[in-house]
Amino acid sequence: LLVTKSNCLMKKYPNLMCGLNTERLWLQLLEEGAAIISSTNRKLSAVEIGMFNAEQCAAAAKYGFDVHGVDASPLNFKRSTKTLAFYDSEVQDRVTLYEGAAAGS
Repeated sequence: LLVTKSNCLMKKYPNLMCGLNTERLWLQLLEEGAAIISSTNRKLSAVEIGMFNAEQCAAAAKYGFDVHGVDASPLNFKRSTKTLAFYDSEVQDRVTLYEGAAAGS
């Protein structure tokens, strides 16, 4: 989930709790972020918790975000690392993967 100071999700996406497709919402957020990045030269970050295979991380990196992906599962972390290796260096350089829980127990 991407949150910026100027982005109130419920105002901008009033149907969010009424069955809006999450893939569509993710794409809209990436597109908005990319527009902010290109028009202001600001750096924006995205965080994915429980990434499974890092495809969403790579997608955000393609749009210009600095991305942090976290997964507690060693299998998912390994899968994510392998998936990311298929992308070009520009995407790889924008993604940092972390193996472990997002919060302490």
